[in-house]
Amino acid sequence: IEKTTQDRLTQQVKRIEDDNVRLKADLAMFENFLGSDAGQANLSISRFQVEAQREGGKYAYHLLVTQHGKDKGREFKGRLQFAILGRREGQTVMIDYPEKDGVDFAGFSVNFKYFARLDGILRIPASVAVSSVEVRLVENGAIRARQSIGL
Repeated sequence: IEKTTQDRLTQQVKRIEDDNVRLKADLAMFENFLGSDAGQANLSISRFQVEAQREGGKYAYHLLVTQHGKDKGREFKGRLQFAILGRREGQTVMIDYPEKDGVDFAGFSVNFKYFARLDGILRIPASVAVSSVEVRLVENGAIRARQSIGL
């Protein structure tokens, strides 16, 4: 019984430590957001994650976008764009997602004032071994913010 209790306590401590790390990251992000009222207009992407799903070719993405500086409070109207780097049949490939004329293009519109949590699914051909993903915030054809992650 003591061994079981000790194992449960160890697991509980581990969960609490993980929660603490996550909360500290959230706090740092919000402190940065609140403390940057002056200066240039800025858009930021943080907490960008991409996870392969069980179903081949599907990747879940999660990110937080914030607007601060002199444009804080102005409504951002743009879209998300992804650049996926990978290998297919031994060749390096770069895939822009969504495709400009593709069916999903309108589904990547983004509108927010201060911050927004964005989540979704990327559908990449299963034959592509994805090595990195770059997310971009695009407004009026210009890239306003970007962040990359390796897989």
